[in-house]
Amino acid sequence: MTIGVMMIQTEYDLFNYLRNIVPDLTASPNPYSVYDCWSKRFNMYVELKCRRTHYDKLLIEYTKYQRLVTTAFLGRYVPYYVCSTPNGVFAFNLINHSPEWVSELMPATTFGNQTKIPKMIGYLHTSEAEKIWELPILK
Repeated sequence: MTIGVMMIQTEYDLFNYLRNIVPDLTASPNPYSVYDCWSKRFNMYVELKCRRTHYDKLLIEYTKYQRLVTTAFLGRYVPYYVCSTPNGVFAFNLINHSPEWVSELMPATTFGNQTKIPKMIGYLHTSEAEKIWELPILK
Protein backbone atom coordinates (compact mmCIF):
# COMPACT_ATOMS: atom_id res chain seq x y z
CA MET A 1 0.00 0.00 0.00
CA THR A 2 1.40 3.38 -0.95
CA ILE A 3 0.62 6.35 1.25
CA GLY A 4 1.07 9.83 -0.16
CA VAL A 5 2.65 12.52 1.99
CA MET A 6 -0.63 14.45 2.04
CA MET A 7 -2.09 11.48 3.96
CA ILE A 8 0.75 11.50 6.53
CA GLN A 9 -0.80 13.40 9.41
CA THR A 10 0.69 11.60 12.41
CA GLU A 11 3.87 9.84 13.43
CA TYR A 12 1.89 6.60 13.23
CA ASP A 13 1.13 7.33 9.53
CA LEU A 14 4.78 8.17 8.91
CA PHE A 15 5.90 4.96 10.64
CA ASN A 16 3.54 2.90 8.43
CA TYR A 17 4.75 4.71 5.30
CA LEU A 18 8.39 3.98 6.20
CA ARG A 19 7.62 0.30 6.77
CA ASN A 20 7.05 0.06 2.99
CA ILE A 21 10.74 0.97 2.62
CA VAL A 22 12.17 -0.61 5.79
CA PRO A 23 10.10 -3.78 6.37
CA ASP A 24 11.70 -4.62 9.74
CA LEU A 25 11.07 -1.14 11.16
CA THR A 26 9.83 -1.71 14.70
CA ALA A 27 8.07 0.79 16.96
CA SER A 28 9.77 1.54 20.25
CA PRO A 29 8.03 -0.35 23.07
CA ASN A 30 8.17 2.77 25.28
CA PRO A 31 6.27 5.89 24.12
CA TYR A 32 8.81 8.04 26.02
CA SER A 33 11.82 6.35 24.44
CA VAL A 34 14.72 8.32 22.98
CA TYR A 35 13.75 6.99 19.54
CA ASP A 36 10.36 6.26 17.96
CA CYS A 37 11.41 3.18 15.99
CA TRP A 38 14.39 1.12 14.96
CA SER A 39 15.65 -1.29 12.33
CA LYS A 40 18.10 -4.06 13.06
CA ARG A 41 18.61 -4.75 9.34
CA PHE A 42 19.60 -1.14 8.61
CA ASN A 43 21.20 -0.64 12.02
CA MET A 44 19.32 2.57 12.83
CA TYR A 45 17.35 4.34 15.53
CA VAL A 46 14.80 6.78 14.13
CA GLU A 47 13.11 9.86 15.54
CA LEU A 48 9.90 10.72 13.64
CA LYS A 49 8.24 14.12 13.23
CA CYS A 50 5.28 15.33 11.18
CA ARG A 51 4.91 18.98 10.24
CA ARG A 52 1.68 20.33 8.75
CA THR A 53 3.61 23.19 7.15
CA HIS A 54 6.73 22.87 5.00
CA TYR A 55 9.83 24.63 6.30
CA ASP A 56 13.16 24.74 4.46
CA LYS A 57 14.83 24.22 7.83
CA LEU A 58 13.44 21.53 10.16
CA LEU A 59 13.75 21.91 13.92
CA ILE A 60 15.17 19.41 16.41
CA GLU A 61 15.66 20.10 20.11
CA TYR A 62 19.23 19.78 21.38
CA THR A 63 18.30 17.48 24.28
CA LYS A 64 16.43 15.11 21.94
CA TYR A 65 19.31 15.20 19.45
CA GLN A 66 21.93 14.49 22.15
CA ARG A 67 19.96 11.62 23.67
CA LEU A 68 19.28 10.04 20.26
CA VAL A 69 22.91 10.35 19.08
CA THR A 70 24.32 9.07 22.38
CA THR A 71 21.90 6.12 22.62
CA ALA A 72 22.60 5.17 19.00
CA PHE A 73 26.35 5.39 19.55
CA LEU A 74 26.21 3.19 22.65
CA GLY A 75 24.10 0.60 20.79
CA ARG A 76 26.28 0.86 17.66
CA TYR A 77 23.32 2.13 15.66
CA VAL A 78 23.01 5.13 13.34
CA PRO A 79 20.69 7.94 14.53
CA TYR A 80 18.15 9.20 11.99
CA TYR A 81 15.73 12.10 12.11
CA VAL A 82 12.84 11.64 9.63
CA CYS A 83 10.33 14.42 9.14
CA SER A 84 7.30 14.64 6.88
CA THR A 85 5.94 17.92 5.53
CA PRO A 86 3.39 18.63 2.78
CA ASN A 87 6.37 18.72 0.36
CA GLY A 88 7.79 15.31 1.18
CA VAL A 89 9.52 13.02 3.65
CA PHE A 90 13.03 14.10 4.62
CA ALA A 91 15.61 11.86 6.32
CA PHE A 92 18.79 12.97 8.04
CA ASN A 93 21.58 10.65 9.13
CA LEU A 94 22.64 12.62 12.23
CA ILE A 95 26.20 11.33 11.99
CA ASN A 96 26.54 13.04 8.60
CA HIS A 97 24.39 16.14 9.29
CA SER A 98 25.10 18.56 12.09
CA PRO A 99 22.27 20.97 12.93
CA GLU A 100 22.75 24.72 12.99
CA TRP A 101 22.35 25.38 16.77
CA VAL A 102 20.64 28.47 18.21
CA SER A 103 18.92 29.41 21.46
CA GLU A 104 15.28 30.47 21.07
CA LEU A 105 12.22 30.93 23.26
CA MET A 106 10.09 27.82 22.80
CA PRO A 107 7.07 26.28 24.60
CA ALA A 108 8.17 24.46 27.76
CA THR A 109 6.45 21.25 26.57
CA THR A 110 4.38 20.02 23.68
CA PHE A 111 1.79 18.69 26.14
CA GLY A 112 -0.15 21.88 26.81
CA ASN A 113 2.33 24.04 28.75
CA GLN A 114 2.76 26.98 26.39
CA THR A 115 5.02 28.95 28.77
CA LYS A 116 8.03 30.03 26.70
CA ILE A 117 11.51 29.16 27.96
CA PRO A 118 14.93 29.41 26.29
CA LYS A 119 15.84 26.16 24.53
CA MET A 120 18.79 25.11 22.42
CA ILE A 121 17.39 24.00 19.06
CA GLY A 122 18.95 22.95 15.81
CA TYR A 123 17.91 23.43 12.23
CA LEU A 124 18.45 20.81 9.54
CA HIS A 125 18.20 22.07 5.95
CA THR A 126 15.79 20.08 3.78
CA SER A 127 18.11 20.69 0.80
CA GLU A 128 20.68 18.46 2.56
CA ALA A 129 18.24 15.65 3.44
CA GLU A 130 17.80 12.29 1.80
CA LYS A 131 14.40 12.91 0.25
CA ILE A 132 12.36 9.74 0.57
CA TRP A 133 9.27 11.00 -1.21
CA GLU A 134 8.06 14.21 -2.80
CA LEU A 135 4.90 15.33 -4.47
CA PRO A 136 5.33 14.75 -8.25
CA ILE A 137 3.86 18.18 -9.00
CA LEU A 138 6.80 19.82 -7.21
CA LYS A 139 9.50 18.17 -9.35
